[in-house]
Amino acid sequence: PNLYAFPKHIMLGEPNIQYGPLPPKYRHQFYPSPAVSRHKTEVNTAIGMLNRLKLMIGNFDPGEVDVIKITPSKDYDKPLEERAIPFYYQNIKLLSPEWSYRKALKANDKLNLSYHGDLYPQPVGDETLNPLDYSIDEYNFFRIEGHIGKDYKTAFKALNDLKNQKGVPIDLVAVRLGDQKLSDINLDDFDCQFEDLNTMLRAFQVEINCVLGDGSSFFSGFTAKPATPHVNLERYIAAEGQPQWSINESVIKNAFNAAKLNQDVAEPAKAVPALNFCDRFINPVYEINRTVKLKMDTNADSFGKYYLKAMDTEGLSVDEFTEKARSFAAGDADLSRLDENERYVVFEYPTQIIGHLNFMQRFIPGTLNEINQQFITGYRDFSQSFCKRLAIMRTRLERYFRTGNYTSRGFESAYMNMIDRLEKLCCGNEKLEVVMREIERRKTLILQSLSFANYAERHPGLEHKAGTHRGGTFVIVYAGAPDNTKVQTAFSNLSPGKLDVAAGFTKGNLASQYKDIDSFALYVVSNDDTI
Repeated sequence: PNLYAFPKHIMLGEPNIQYGPLPPKYRHQFYPSPAVSRHKTEVNTAIGMLNRLKLMIGNFDPGEVDVIKITPSKDYDKPLEERAIPFYYQNIKLLSPEWSYRKALKANDKLNLSYHGDLYPQPVGDETLNPLDYSIDEYNFFRIEGHIGKDYKTAFKALNDLKNQKGVPIDLVAVRLGDQKLSDINLDDFDCQFEDLNTMLRAFQVEINCVLGDGSSFFSGFTAKPATPHVNLERYIAAEGQPQWSINESVIKNAFNAAKLNQDVAEPAKAVPALNFCDRFINPVYEINRTVKLKMDTNADSFGKYYLKAMDTEGLSVDEFTEKARSFAAGDADLSRLDENERYVVFEYPTQIIGHLNFMQRFIPGTLNEINQQFITGYRDFSQSFCKRLAIMRTRLERYFRTGNYTSRGFESAYMNMIDRLEKLCCGNEKLEVVMREIERRKTLILQSLSFANYAERHPGLEHKAGTHRGGTFVIVYAGAPDNTKVQTAFSNLSPGKLDVAAGFTKGNLASQYKDIDSFALYVVSNDDTI
């Protein structure tokens, strides 16, 4: 009713006065009767909120916990009773009945989602224990807890696996306190930024392996037979009864089958799994350190059979390989009948070349992570030494082939051309240096995004909320080198707001040693590897 309809209903004011448009002094508004109002419920709700506040203060303990969990909740624009109970409230059995008066009236207090939901009095419903297994449409915020104090890589992997398994609609990123280093970055964590360089590396692998394979096939095909000094001479000439000059499909097929037969003898065929090369997420595995052996010519008359036997021992140096090949060929009667010139042309030089090719395989990087300055320096030093040897071989062979008493045997042009092809291996280290410089340039750019100071500068909307909203980014902050780090705290990349870097204080020594944010900041910057 109108407040002025019953002026004496609640409290008398001054008597015998004329009431005007405003109430007289000392006369307050109308109080309805508790019998017809909701005041009793509101008073009980207020009492519950006071009890909850007392329990929150008394049971606050932000210590480390063992299990990493993601708990659906409501964002901070919703009342506290509608949000999940954080992990740092320990006595959950007492706090849960006071968390939501509405749920407590219906004895549904065990439906309050919480990190410690498994500590509720039994029985506890599965929708409380495993809320991510049920519909999360009503939740617009996700509390992320249990990662503080854990190793950064372990915590990040566990969170990422949980996010993917349960389909939680959030993103994760980790940034570091202090300065980052190029060595801190694992390229596997940034596939998208290096996919084009991976393509360049695979092209480099194919190119170098092609040269190595062709060199292995050619220089392992020499024999000590006067009539057939090289097995390829027989493989590509016209057979008896065929036209001398015409090249038909049968000739090509026979030559191909003969070459493939030798490779199958060197290495039995393996089943290759079917790969969808149109899928950009599938990269075929490229086997290294096998090309020279796989392409070896193992004809019964060729010296390739000795080279193949020497390669049964892994990791041989050039000199070790050469000595083994010589020892295996020591009993070859045809080889012993050759003079010194012939022996060097068909056996000694080819053996040295095969040994260098076999050793050079280790300088073909399998992944981008293997490319570093030490790797490239080793490649450069070895390849330059090999190419100097090839130049000397080419000069001496050309002079020998041009002598008046030398009779051409058909392989001389191919011999010299193959040496020219092998000299292209000398430029491989320069290609890898280009790739390495580009890797370091991109790493530097990535470093700028992984440093917490730079990240916070570019994302002024960082807020400390112990989680992130639907579609948001959860930012994990760690300190020290990645191989020995623990998570300091975490932020949510939300709408523009104030960045609270004081969060992350823990109960105990930290509170007594660092009484303000300045002393804590001084401790962090002066103890980079200490958590």
